[in-house]
Amino acid sequence: QLTREREALLNEKVTLLALLEETRETLRGRTEDFARQIDLVSRQRDEARSVADTARAASREQSFALDRERNDLLRGDSEQRERTERELARLRRERDTAVRQRDALRERADVLLERQQHLLEDLSRSGDGLVLPASTSTPWEPKGLSGNAPRH
Repeated sequence: QLTREREALLNEKVTLLALLEETRETLRGRTEDFARQIDLVSRQRDEARSVADTARAASREQSFALDRERNDLLRGDSEQRERTERELARLRRERDTAVRQRDALRERADVLLERQQHLLEDLSRSGDGLVLPASTSTPWEPKGLSGNAPRH
C-alpha cells in the first residue's frame, strides 16, 4: 500500500511538474508577448513624439515667418501713410498757392476793370475822346503773393 501511495504521489508530482512547466511556458509566452507589445507601443510613442516635435518646430518657424510678414506689412503700411501724408501736405500747399494766385489775379482784374471804367468815363466826359487825363491812381502792385492776401 505504501508503494501505491508512493506511486500515486510520484504520478501526482509528475503531473504537477508538467502542469507547472506548462504554466511557466504560458507565462513565458505571455511575458514575451507583453514585452513585444511594450516595445511596439514605445516605438509608436517615440515616433509620435518625433512627429510632434517636427510639427512643433514647423509651427514655430511658420509663426516666426508670419510675425515677420506682419511686421513687414505694418512697416509698409506706416511708410505708405507717411508718403500719403507728405503728398497730401504738398497738395494742400499747392492748393493754397493756387488760391492766393487766383485771388491776386482777381484783385488785379478788378483794379484793371476799374481803371478801364474810369478811363472810359473820363473819355466820354472830355467829349472829343482825344485828351487822356493824367492817371491819379498808383500803379498796380500784386497782392497776395507775399502771403497777405485774404483767404477764401
